[in-house]
Amino acid sequence: MAGTTITESRLAEADFTNPVSKPLKEILITGPSAPPLASLEDLSGKTFMSAYRVAMQRVSRR
Repeated sequence: MAGTTITESRLAEADFTNPVSKPLKEILITGPSAPPLASLEDLSGKTFMSAYRVAMQRVSRR
């Protein structure tokens, strides 16, 4: 997830990697029981979280 700072509390909840490509826009991280994703269409109908969305919600509350 681009723009996500690695913290101790986040390390307890998620695994982080070094970027695997440049320019890096986003990395999608799924859980162990999630089916493999081959394309954006595989996300259709699924719920997912974006660090950008969370940041914009925080800005909107100010």
